[in-house]
Amino acid sequence: MAATRFCRQAEAMSGPEPTRIVAPRVWVTRSAPGAMATSNALRPFGLDPITAPLIETRALSYDLSRPLDFDAVAFSSPAAVRLFGLHPEISSRPVLTVGDATALAARQAGWRDVESADGDVSALAALIISRCPGGRILHPCARIPAGDLADAVVRAGCHVTRLPVYETCGVAELPDSLLSALQAAPIAGIVVQSPSAGCVLTEFWSKGLTGLGDAVVFALSDACAAPLRSTPCREIIVSPFPKEEALLKVIRDRLCASPSAAR
Repeated sequence: MAATRFCRQAEAMSGPEPTRIVAPRVWVTRSAPGAMATSNALRPFGLDPITAPLIETRALSYDLSRPLDFDAVAFSSPAAVRLFGLHPEISSRPVLTVGDATALAARQAGWRDVESADGDVSALAALIISRCPGGRILHPCARIPAGDLADAVVRAGCHVTRLPVYETCGVAELPDSLLSALQAAPIAGIVVQSPSAGCVLTEFWSKGLTGLGDAVVFALSDACAAPLRSTPCREIIVSPFPKEEALLKVIRDRLCASPSAAR
């Protein structure tokens, strides 16, 4: 059962022993450095995040030939911004991003003309079509992107050139800190913010990972939840919008707002 009652203040108990408050523990599976940001955002809710990434981001070498051929740059993840950086040859081009976190990363990298689609890959495609009809778009991205941006805009006459700048790889082993945590007390929730993390979690589950039977999976999107549909997880809750703010609200409302009989 959900561990939400531990978010509430403990009532006074008779006897000499004070009530022991145990914060619901939530496993954050995303890659660094985003995992720490998510964990820090969960703590003010009275939750106890366990930061144990299931995926790692690795930079790829790439060749940016003829950069002036592009009318705009599209980013679908902060990792792509971080690993692509700012190229002086196209620094004046508009940058279109999938969401606000990616837009913030682009501004921090030095891009000035930045606009967020505030959604998912479909929303980014709609923004590209609106902002750059018939345009030539450079798309620094993962080696295996989460969505097909090129296909989504081709009917509008836009041309997207994918430029893989990183790849995501599943971790080979779970850290001892997580395994110890699983043995110590139940985990109330698991945060899954990418399809890659969902796939890796499913693989570990199939290999006999235990201690997660009562955990609720909180997925950023349907794509993130899809690999976990066949697992024995108690419940999967998908964020109503593919944004971290919306996902955090779902976690807070579920784990901190209603009573629980969890022991």
